[in-house]
Amino acid sequence: RKASGTSSSDEQRKDAHKVALQQDGEDRTSSTTNPFVTAYLKFCLSGVEWSGAAVLKWMQWAGGRPDLFGHEFCQVFGRLQDHTTPHRLKVTEQRLKEAYGENWRDQVKLGELLGSGCIGQVYKGQVLKKKKRKSSDDDENEQDEWHDVAIKVLHPSIESTIDTDLEIMRFVASSSFVQQGGLEWLNAEGAVEEFAGLLQMQLDLRREAKNLEEFGKNFHNDQTVVFPKLIPEYPATQHVLVETYEEGIPVTQYAKKHSDDPALLSQLCTAGIRAVCHMIFRDNFLHGDLHPGNVLVNSKKQIVLLDVGMATQYTAEDHQIIVDILTAFIHKKGADAGRLLMKDSNRRRQCDGVDEEGYVKKIEALTIRASGTDYLMEHLGTYISYICQAAADHHVLMNQSFVSAALAIKVQEGIALALDPTVRIFRVANPIILRTETQRRMKRFGEQVFGKTLVGDMFGGKEIVGKMA
Repeated sequence: RKASGTSSSDEQRKDAHKVALQQDGEDRTSSTTNPFVTAYLKFCLSGVEWSGAAVLKWMQWAGGRPDLFGHEFCQVFGRLQDHTTPHRLKVTEQRLKEAYGENWRDQVKLGELLGSGCIGQVYKGQVLKKKKRKSSDDDENEQDEWHDVAIKVLHPSIESTIDTDLEIMRFVASSSFVQQGGLEWLNAEGAVEEFAGLLQMQLDLRREAKNLEEFGKNFHNDQTVVFPKLIPEYPATQHVLVETYEEGIPVTQYAKKHSDDPALLSQLCTAGIRAVCHMIFRDNFLHGDLHPGNVLVNSKKQIVLLDVGMATQYTAEDHQIIVDILTAFIHKKGADAGRLLMKDSNRRRQCDGVDEEGYVKKIEALTIRASGTDYLMEHLGTYISYICQAAADHHVLMNQSFVSAALAIKVQEGIALALDPTVRIFRVANPIILRTETQRRMKRFGEQVFGKTLVGDMFGGKEIVGKMA
């Protein structure tokens, strides 16, 4: 679509970051790749698509970790789709019987199968709920009504299948090939355990129900972003989750359909950016599976976010690391950001990286190139790929919390650009990040003066930025 008056100079501005990175032959985002490596990776991809659930999920996760596996690997495996053969209807019916009793059919209607992933599948359905209605004499009567819902059901024996796959992956990660083959800096065993923790979240739908409650609370007063809601009469079990059915159009399709309304798309773009930044910096509770397929736009022109089974909440230490690093980038202190990343890596690896100063200089050069109109936060997605590739080159084990936050912003950047190619992401992100840093400094000062207990009581145990953002 035409980007509301986009000129050739605008296009040059939008591509300035790539021109800068091409200098010195350091463009990590160009399409120039080794055709033999790409062909081999695609061959591996076809094998992975026939693998077990955990391996499939692992490679999807790895496809989003350019800091560990490089840009070329992630270009191929980042397209890995999560579609599997659905389990039999009898399995779903048995799950519903276990969850809601022998007479579940009197309360639940199963509709069409919306999709099947490697963990479970989703149906459109209806449930019976009582609704209060006022009669002519102003008395309230309860009447039964059917309500549209989405019903998630885990696949049978998925827990044992996942456990078996994870044991195989743990064995490979601890093998002498990895530990003595020059790959020990990747901390493969730690990466497997990190991934296992994320995967375990999806094996109990009660966890997703809790995540829905938390997101609902965090965005209760936000009229631009909505999440599915739980149905109290049908509590989640380990294997079944019933939530409101959210009508909507996938965000990329919506952008094409409404390409003649740039003002609307710009409004949605801003709402999406603000939502992700609030998750990371205000709420410290981040959607862990954020991609365009999980982002819809409804008839009320609201952003709808789905599939919250994986959510990330950082420790206080990791949250501070994220804020410190991004604040350094915002202040264009690239050397400080590079040293913070290196220091954190050395602490967790308990050894030094390769050519540490070379890594710091690369990060510093990046922020210098990103000065002026080509500002770092304006093209964060591209620069994150460069930062991660530099980390792989210099054996810097990047903090997963920083990577997940940065990649969430990167994904949001792609969605934002689909809605509005001229968007200035930093204009939305910077105030939120800077407010977070200011408020955290105030809180730390208050803790030093008045003590943690008093400060915690004053602000209800919440980050005070949540009250201001």
